[in-house]
Amino acid sequence: MSPIITSLLDNDIYKFTMMSFVHHYYPNTNVEIGFINRDKSRKFTQRFVDNLKLQVKHMGELTLSDAELLFLLDLPLGEHSKFIKFLKTFKLNSDQVDIGLTSENDLVITIRGKWKDVILWEVPLMATISELYFKNELSPGETYFKQSEKIKNKIKFWEKNNSKILEFGTRRRFSKISQQAAIQCMANSDCVIGTSNINFAMKYNIPVKGTIAHELIMGISSLEGIRHANRHALEMWSEYWNGNDLLTALPDTYGTCVFLNDFNETMSNLWTGVRHDSGCPFKFVDLLLDHYTSYGISPNNKTLVFSNGLKFNEVPDIQSYAEAAGFFNVAFGIGTNITNDFEGIQPLNMVIKLFKCDGLDVVKLSDDPGKAMGTLDAIRVAKYLTKGTPLD
Repeated sequence: MSPIITSLLDNDIYKFTMMSFVHHYYPNTNVEIGFINRDKSRKFTQRFVDNLKLQVKHMGELTLSDAELLFLLDLPLGEHSKFIKFLKTFKLNSDQVDIGLTSENDLVITIRGKWKDVILWEVPLMATISELYFKNELSPGETYFKQSEKIKNKIKFWEKNNSKILEFGTRRRFSKISQQAAIQCMANSDCVIGTSNINFAMKYNIPVKGTIAHELIMGISSLEGIRHANRHALEMWSEYWNGNDLLTALPDTYGTCVFLNDFNETMSNLWTGVRHDSGCPFKFVDLLLDHYTSYGISPNNKTLVFSNGLKFNEVPDIQSYAEAAGFFNVAFGIGTNITNDFEGIQPLNMVIKLFKCDGLDVVKLSDDPGKAMGTLDAIRVAKYLTKGTPLD
């Protein structure tokens, strides 16, 4: 079987920005990362496991080309020369990935190693799992041409609404070809302001967008303390990426209300915006409006990015509500509904998340109780220490 992932840059930019941060602050921290299949009706086979192991071996052979390194140098990553030097010889280590099957045909994946060495596995692994799972699954009437027509209609819909769209579809794409077909359609539209996929941003000359993920805050919670993990993350991240366009905060690791307690006036002014990833988007707008105005900050000076499993037709209502509140800089990160929208195909409901950091269990609470992750005891302790409450 030929390799699915053929470039280390077939990954989301936030994995590299976090990798650079971890390489600087926590180079010797050990982590354990695991796969979670939220839909237990989806089963796997030994043949699938064997094919996935083969793909992982292929990924372990990849290195960055000179052209790819030059592209990274033009991004904020290029300002950290020690990290770029590290990337020049970097390879993923396939021995760090354990893949197996339970007696009930559930897929088990565990990744162990230095945080800086394993952080890049998440996105290409998920993309590969999805592509292998859906291989040869298109119904007779579904083709990539038909997908492209769907994308073009979505673009017309977004353009009519004057919406700003970010393509976030790498992790759960139907296939690499499906994502490429989508981005080809989107590349020349004024409403599309970027993609999170570095490889396609480089190939189609469109902006690469993305900043930070829950993983970083979860890790910092075990290393610096969970009660104010958001504060530590905000301060350290803004110091490391000072002056760069990488200050869109992610507030829901332990619930947005908990985050806002640490999002003080200094940080609220410094960070350019906030990304919504769980809970009710309308309550989120109300909460952020109250927060910013309490510090005398105009919402028009801040960006809101919505990215919680959005469908293309949900954009106008959220945009109208945010604009009515005074947030005129609004963007929408849409993933699966762009890169895995085929008749008869239900995308996999899966994640790959940080489980342990230097031997300690880590937790994500979210603004959606259904997205909470961690052992029951760890979740109970996290809720007590953070006083976290969902937005819904």
